[in-house]
Amino acid sequence: MTTTPNQNVEMVERFVAAENEHDIDQIAQLMHPQVAFYGNGRLVADSWEGYRPVMAATFAAFPDSRRELLMVAAEDDRVAFRWRVEGTHSAPYGGAPASGNRVTFNGTSWIKVAEGKIVEAWFDMDLAGPLRQMTET
Repeated sequence: MTTTPNQNVEMVERFVAAENEHDIDQIAQLMHPQVAFYGNGRLVADSWEGYRPVMAATFAAFPDSRRELLMVAAEDDRVAFRWRVEGTHSAPYGGAPASGNRVTFNGTSWIKVAEGKIVEAWFDMDLAGPLRQMTET
């Protein structure tokens, strides 16, 4: 099943909407079982089941988190998007104990679509800034 760039943008929008609802099951429906997730240039997980716990831990640490799409561009089977996530650091994350601080993550992502599913997801983000925000008193 070949998808158009517009359909792929709609998939990103559905992904972000499901993420904002913290609906892991809805997100799973968009993923190919063998999707590869990359974070800041390194392989994080080579399957949805491998990445699912990462997403669950993020939702637990930031239960009110919301992702805002700042820019989206698509060509062929790929979509690039710039985003910002804001949420309250309410549980341990990345080695930092829960602080109750409001945290903002900024980043850029790219996805590749095949067979109507996301088969690759790349997330590049500033990690030092959010960690600093989580540990500020």
